[in-house]
Amino acid sequence: MKQEQIAAQLFTLREFLKTEEDIYNTLKKVSKIGFRSVQISGMAKIDTYKLKNMLNEFSLTVCATHTPFERLKNEIESVIEEHKILGCYHIAIPSAPDEFKSFEGALEFAKECNEIGKKLKEENIVLSYHNHSFEFKRYDSKTWLEILIENSEPQLLMF
Repeated sequence: MKQEQIAAQLFTLREFLKTEEDIYNTLKKVSKIGFRSVQISGMAKIDTYKLKNMLNEFSLTVCATHTPFERLKNEIESVIEEHKILGCYHIAIPSAPDEFKSFEGALEFAKECNEIGKKLKEENIVLSYHNHSFEFKRYDSKTWLEILIENSEPQLLMF
């Protein structure tokens, strides 16, 4: 049986993740205080293998990442490879780009998320969306988030 763990969301520590040395020191501290898993977001660019070695050194796993939509759309193969290296099988889109923040935009975003989600599902990677307050803006009688949910496939995009 898989044991559930509480993970540290690294975005909350982004001020301490600006360099490779910062990342190392922060992961060390996160591990020392008892976390065994992290969600990766808000950190400086780092080689995936270096990051994996740091995580291993401190007995940390990656439960999820926040991966920008643009990377998922334009670099899906690299994103998949990085996640496999990290042993991470959950990607969250941290926010929708501004060009999708309309009724029509929500429809297009749902369509594109379905396409990305299908590719990720084939690799046993879950795609989800991290919402904010702007998704509750109404377009006619529905919020942006309702439009997205109603037009995305539940097996391809989670919330």
